[in-house]
Parts: sequence; C-alpha cells; structure tokens
Amino acid sequence: MRIKIAGESWRKYYLLDMIRRLGILAQVTDDESADMILVSEDVKDLEVDRILDFARNGEIVVFLQPESRVLKYFGDELMYTHHFPLMKLDCDGILASFLQVFPPVCLIKQKQGENYGAFAFDFSRSGENYTTKYPAITLRNFGSGKICLFLYDFISTMLLLLQGWEFFTSEGGLAHQSRLATSRARHLSDHLINKELYLIPQAYFHELLLLYLLRRMARPKDPLPRIWYYPSSYTAAFLLNGDSDNLEKKYLEKAWNMLLKKGLKYTQYIMTQDIEKFSSDEISCWSKKGIDFGLHYFAGISPSEGEMLDHITEARKVFEEKGQKIISCRGHSCIWVGWDGQIKIMEKSKILYSSNLLYWHPGVSYGFPYNLYKKYGRSSVQELQIFCSDDVMLFNKSKMLPLKPAQYMKNIIAWLDINNDLHYQPVNPIFHPFYLVKQPLTSEILSESVEFAKSKDIIVTNHKKFFQWWEKRKRVKLTYKVVDDSIQFDRKEIDPEIAIAVPEQWKINGFPESKMLKGTCENLFYEKRSNGYEE
Repeated sequence: MRIKIAGESWRKYYLLDMIRRLGILAQVTDDESADMILVSEDVKDLEVDRILDFARNGEIVVFLQPESRVLKYFGDELMYTHHFPLMKLDCDGILASFLQVFPPVCLIKQKQGENYGAFAFDFSRSGENYTTKYPAITLRNFGSGKICLFLYDFISTMLLLLQGWEFFTSEGGLAHQSRLATSRARHLSDHLINKELYLIPQAYFHELLLLYLLRRMARPKDPLPRIWYYPSSYTAAFLLNGDSDNLEKKYLEKAWNMLLKKGLKYTQYIMTQDIEKFSSDEISCWSKKGIDFGLHYFAGISPSEGEMLDHITEARKVFEEKGQKIISCRGHSCIWVGWDGQIKIMEKSKILYSSNLLYWHPGVSYGFPYNLYKKYGRSSVQELQIFCSDDVMLFNKSKMLPLKPAQYMKNIIAWLDINNDLHYQPVNPIFHPFYLVKQPLTSEILSESVEFAKSKDIIVTNHKKFFQWWEKRKRVKLTYKVVDDSIQFDRKEIDPEIAIAVPEQWKINGFPESKMLKGTCENLFYEKRSNGYEE
C-alpha cells in the first residue's frame, strides 16, 4: 500500500508519527500514484476537488477533520454545533466503547454513509440518551473508490491527550496556582480527562481506531500488516524505574543490590547531588550489572526556561565526569516549564527520552514512547508516560485515596494482566528506592508483581533496554506481496525478533508460529523463541 499524506504543517508529521508507531508496513510517498490519501489539515478548494477525483477513480481518501466541501456528500450541515464530549464507537475490532473528542465538532443531518462512531453526551444522562444520531466518523463508496470523514479534529484530539492544554502551564493565562507556584507536567492535563474514562488508554484507542478504519477501507485489496510492538510473541512489558530523591548512598546501593539479586534491570533517575556521591568506576560497575542511569532534574520550585537549561547543561557535565551520557530524564516532582518550553530545553540538551507523569490515574493515555511537539512541529524528544507511582498511590500526595500496600500490589498485577491480554501496552510504574529499602512498603509489591509478570511471559526490564528495542523497531523496513488470502515476505529480510500482526482473517506464509490477539482482533506471526528478551 502506498499512502500519501496531504498537508504541509506539523499535522502531516504528527500523522506520520502515528503510522510509524502503529508499525504499518506502508510506503509513505508524495507521489500521485498513491493508493490512499490521508488529509491531515484544511486544504484549498481546488485541492479538495483533485483529492475527490482521486477517490472517484478507485482509490481511498480519509479526511481527518471536518472538511466543509465534503460534508454535502454525507448529508446537510447544521447551522450550529455543540461540544459533545464523547464519541460512542461502533467498531467490532476496538475494545473501547466510548472515547473523548474535542472541538471543532461538526454536526450533519446524515443522508449517506456507514457510521463507526456517533457523538455522545456525558454520563450524567440515562443510558438510552448517551448517543446522538450525529455521526462522528462515517465512510461511503464514492465513484469507484471510498471516502471517510471525521466530524471532529482527530489530530488535535491526539495532541491534547498526549500533551495537554497550553493555557494551564506556567506561561498560560490559566496557570495552576499552587502554594509554591510550581508548574508540573500533570497540570497540562487539568480538566482534560472525563473521570468515567480514567482507566481507558484513550490516545492508544484513538490510534487503533485509525488503524481499524484504514484496514477496513483497504480490504480486500491489502491487509496493511504491521510490525508488532514487542519482540517475538511478547504482548506487554513491565518497566522498572525510580527516582533517587536525595537518598543516602548506602540506601541507593542497598536498593540496587536487592534488585540485582532478583535478576532485575532497573533505571535510576538520579539527581546530580546523588550521582556525585559515587566514583566513575562505581557508576560504571553498576551500569554493567543492569542499573541504568537517567537524569532526575530539579532547578528549583518554579524555574525559568533559562534556569532549567542551565541546570540540565550543568547536569550533563556532572554525568560525563562519571562516564555517563544523559539519554533520558524525569523532572523532580514533574517540574515543567511552559507547554513546549521544557521540550525545547530537553531538545537543546540532546535528551532523547523523557518519562514524566501527565495523569495521576494509571494508563489513561498512551503507554509507548511518542514524539513531543513544539508549537511549530515535532521535537526529537520522545515521552514515555509514567503509568503510576508508589508515592502517589500509597500516600496522600495527590488528593487521592491512599491504598494499602496489598491493594496496590493487586492493582499492579491487574494492570499487567489486562495489558498482557488485551491492551498490549507497557506498564511503567515508579518504584522509589526510598520505599524499597528505607521505608519498605514496596519491596514485596515489586517481588510479587515481577513474579506474576514472569509467570505470564511479560518482558521485565529497564528503560534503556526498552528504548533500544523501540529504536530497532522503528528502523525495520519490509516489503510484502499479497497472494489470495495470504501474505508473503522475503524471510531473509526479517530479523528473528520481529513479529508481524495482521487482521484475523489473514495469514502469513513462512512464519513457524502464530497466535490470536484478542485485544486487537489480529493474528500475530513470529519466530519461535529460543532466548528471552534479556539475552
């Protein structure tokens, strides 16, 4: 499949990022001979006519936001609109029933088209009134081709779910006013997520929705196979990490030794004053054993952009003196400068990954790394959202009800289970060394959770190992051909770790193993594993 993305702004690259994260094995091209056009933004009138002619002549077009000149092919536009906060999905391949959507929203009195989502009210209304008659996503045959129309702004919805609101940041007009005037990463999501949908990874399901629609429009011509998220047949990962938080050297070493004795790799986000307690030889020794080091930055309660940049620049020098490069970082108490100011700072500091807390509640947005965006386009920094944190879940740090350790352990196990069986996302909780060894509330939680993960064949590793795999996955380029209801790859081109997922009605020739993925209605084809991920 050859896909063209129509657009020139950041939206084009945002959509391209989604295609790559999904692992879709399509050739993205600017060539007019594409089989499918994805329209990422408003286009000029003449361009719309030309794109519609493309569909009339047998190809596929998807408009990812309301396009005024296309509405008439589905129905009559209403003279007004309404901010419906939800969309009810009607897709047999998507687990979520409801997802949030954001303006602009366009309402039509529909005359043609098959619907895959309808705008819905919030949950204050009775069940029979959840859903309206107004389509949120609709598609139809058009000439000898097909067109699909989103009646909400799909790309802006994704941006909000992954990066939050600009006006609640330190530079915004509605900046969070706390006692210490801090600006935290989590303030970006103030008033963003509907409380009834806290446990739904919404950005992830929006992305799967796009995959579902592209495959539906491409069939039976092309199955749009994709590179699976993990090596071989793995379907989840348990990523172990924590923050040093000025803990004494002897306690940090005690925590690391405890983890290593269990055969575990771990990422320590460490403050500059904490890494200075160790010699370069000591840090090198811990690194070789499986303790990965990232920067736990802190430039004061409410730093300016310049103060934060100076702090991270100095931190890099300290790390380099210890023989370490800063590849990943996390803000102490999630301190954040502006909406994209912090992103620019990390980019200038040559940091590749950030792992901050956007939501207090676990798993509500997106589990895999994704590129952060500045006002004018994609940055080189990828975010790996924190899934949950021991100091938030076990203590009254967040105005949430603190859990007993036994409850928290059961929750982590449940999150691991649902991701392994249905959601397929990494679980990325913080395990602070302080709570592992000095105030040991989480050592048993960690042990039991790891034991469960290994019993379920879930990857257990640190951020460094996971990032290495993620970069390897992004570099995979494969070609295939379709013969009847099967797909053929040149097996010589495929690394044994690479697995391929396809819609359940399809099969791939040449792979020795396969299994059904209930969460995405796909078949996963892979090599039989002889060594584990950690090898």
